[in-house]
Amino acid sequence: MTKFNMSINKLESLMNDCKNELIQLGIIDEENMNCEYKYVYKIGFNDRALKRYGRCSRKTDYHNKTITYNITINKYFTECCDEEKVKNTIMHELLHTLHGCMNHGVGWKSYADILNRNGYHINRTSSYKEYNEYVSSMRNNETKYIVRCEHCNKEYRYQKASKVIKSLSNVLSRSNYICPACHRTTLKVYDAKTNKLILN
Repeated sequence: MTKFNMSINKLESLMNDCKNELIQLGIIDEENMNCEYKYVYKIGFNDRALKRYGRCSRKTDYHNKTITYNITINKYFTECCDEEKVKNTIMHELLHTLHGCMNHGVGWKSYADILNRNGYHINRTSSYKEYNEYVSSMRNNETKYIVRCEHCNKEYRYQKASKVIKSLSNVLSRSNYICPACHRTTLKVYDAKTNKLILN
């Protein structure tokens, strides 16, 4: 898998490109925006939320009459997906900065439809195969313990020797836990690297 290395400067450049496109399409009309307030757009990386590609939040400073939109893009998403997909995500989040569009309601969807007619692929939710594979690989590399159900073969991955791992590794306390999938007390702990059963 190709790994990309996107800088914050590149991310900011892509956001500015997206804003200019929104102006050209007439979606953002700077002359008719609320002149009482100054609009500030910030963008950065997020390396904690793996389940979403981007996020937009709004903060209003009534004293200084400033509205700040903070857009964060999943850092790992930018490492495994190409520029086109990253730009698509930035545009998705920029639509949330429009009046009445902080959710995925009618207004947001109407603007998304305009962009989709102009080469974008913006949906309320998206799923990219390369990202899912990348995150799966990351999690596998970080996994130290695998809890496996001997009845249904369902597996649960753990990075640390938590209370669950310690209890399941002990023959005397193992029966205190049931498999969430089949509800049987047939869970055992294995070393993720060697696949050997761990017993204490």
